[in-house]
Amino acid sequence: MTGRPNDGDRVYYFGQALFKDKVFDGDVVAMGRALAQRYGGLDGRVLVGHHGGQVSNLSDPAAAAALADLARSARDGRDLVVVLLTSHGLPGEIAVRHPGMKHHTSLTASDLRQLLRPLENDRHVVILQACYSGSLIPALQSPNRIILTAARADRTSFGCAPGSNNTWFIRSLVEELQQGGSWQDVYLRTRSRVQGYERRKGIGIHENSQPQASVGGRMQGLWAGAGGPG
Repeated sequence: MTGRPNDGDRVYYFGQALFKDKVFDGDVVAMGRALAQRYGGLDGRVLVGHHGGQVSNLSDPAAAAALADLARSARDGRDLVVVLLTSHGLPGEIAVRHPGMKHHTSLTASDLRQLLRPLENDRHVVILQACYSGSLIPALQSPNRIILTAARADRTSFGCAPGSNNTWFIRSLVEELQQGGSWQDVYLRTRSRVQGYERRKGIGIHENSQPQASVGGRMQGLWAGAGGPG
């Protein structure tokens, strides 16, 4: 399903590259394009990265304020906000390293809950592209939230080399969003596509990333393709 089945539904996008490598900027831009194609345009977007072009280099507090602004623009229970955070990761955290930083810091589950708090009354999809990102799902589950992660709690994700255009998970998700279908359809096809990349690269079943999903109780209609944008 593509387009906006309910008249008046609006779609907003916030994407942030939390690490300095260009591949993460590429993820942010590619996801914005795919969502705009899927929904026939976006009603608001904020693209945060580090290498110019289509992304803005915002401080972390300014980026969080921009996300809160999008949340205020979205009408509770009617509109959709899609959030992408892309970086490296460790169990229970997403790495943060901007140009000029000597060492990385991190966002913990508690930090992410705080970042996402303005969206609690909005329907929203949170996409976490990072190694071990599935470890963050239990702490972030919420009735109005779909969570998609690049990897299982105990697995790495792939394709995050600095010279890559996109990580494998985001490349797969973008390609499947462009093919249409419900968010559930897109997720299942994305998992299959990622597994194909990994298999061709010789990554076995004991190492593959195994992307994960969590669907809040109020998001079942959107997940299955009914009840709003999607």
